[in-house]
Amino acid sequence: MLKKENLIIYDEDEEYVSAFSEYINQLSEAAFSVAAFTNLESMINYVNEVEISAILLPEKLLCAEIISLNVEIFLLTDNTSSDNMYDFQTIRKYQAGDSIVREVSTYYAEKKDISKLSAIRNKDMIIYGVYSPIHRCGTTTFAITLAQQLGLNKRVLYINLEEFSGLKDILLSEYISDISDLMYFYLQNSENMEFKFKASIYRYHNMDYIPPMSYSADIRNIDVEIWCSFIKDISKWSDYEVIVLDIGNMVSDVVKIFSICNKIFMPFISDKISYCKMKEFKEFLGNQIDINERFIKEINIDEYLKDSSDDYDLYNICFGRYGNFVKKIIGNKDEYE
Repeated sequence: MLKKENLIIYDEDEEYVSAFSEYINQLSEAAFSVAAFTNLESMINYVNEVEISAILLPEKLLCAEIISLNVEIFLLTDNTSSDNMYDFQTIRKYQAGDSIVREVSTYYAEKKDISKLSAIRNKDMIIYGVYSPIHRCGTTTFAITLAQQLGLNKRVLYINLEEFSGLKDILLSEYISDISDLMYFYLQNSENMEFKFKASIYRYHNMDYIPPMSYSADIRNIDVEIWCSFIKDISKWSDYEVIVLDIGNMVSDVVKIFSICNKIFMPFISDKISYCKMKEFKEFLGNQIDINERFIKEINIDEYLKDSSDDYDLYNICFGRYGNFVKKIIGNKDEYE
C-alpha cells in the first residue's frame, strides 16, 4: 500500500468540509487522506500532532497562525483564479472534490523538492489484455464489462490503447488531461510520478481508468517497450490488483504487449471472414508465443450481438445479461489466473 499524504480542509461551512472529507477519504486511489476542521484552534492542535502536507482554506480565514505553521497552503476561491498577497496557489472551491485533489496532486507532482511517497511494489498485480484482430466485435464493451465485474471484488484499473476509443462520450465525462500527458511526465523520469499518476485517475462505477489519448499519433509515436515499462511500473505507484488493457490495433508490436499480460481475452464473431482473420492471426502468434487456452481465451460473442440494440447503455450492458455472460467466463479462478 502507498502511504497517503495528509491534507486539511478548513472552512466555516461545516457541511462543505464534512462532505468533502468524506468523499475524498472514500477514494482509495487518492494521494491524500483528508481531515476536516471548522475551528482554528482544533486545526492547529492537529497540525502540531500530525505531519501535514497541505491546508485548503478560503482566503478570508487565512491568518498569521496558519501561515506560521510552515505548511503548504491552497486558497479556495469562488473564481477560476485569484491573486493574493502571499502568492499562494488557488483552487476553485465549488467543483467536484476529486477535481480539487487532482489539482493538488498535480501541483505536488511538478514540485522538484518534494520527498517521494513510500511504496511497496505490488508483485501480485495481474494484467489482462483484451484484443481481437477482428473489427466491430465488441472488444471495448468486453474490456469495460470485464473490468466492472472484476471490480466487484478487486481493485481494477482500465487502460484503453485504441486509436479512437469514444470513451469521452460513452462515459459522459470531461477530462483536463489524458494518458498522453501522463506518458510525457513518465518520459521525463520525474521523481514525483506517484502524484501525477494519482492526479490522472478517474472512476466509473467499479473500475478506475486513465482517460485515453485524443489523437492516434500520440499512440503511434510511443515505443511499445515504453508502454510495457509504464504498465508494469503502475504497481510502484498504486495497489491495483488487476489492470485491464484494451489493446486495440494501434500498438506497434502487439506481441510485446501480450508478453506482459497474464492472460489475453480475444472476442470474436463466427462468420467466414472473421474465422479467416482469427486463423491467420493465431498462425502469426504461434511462431512467437505459446497460444494455449490458459493464456489466450477466445470469446464468442455472437449470442450477445444478436440481442443487442441500437440503444447503447453501458451500465446495463456491464451489469445485465452480458455482464452475467462475462462473469461466468471469469467465474472459475483457476481458469483465468
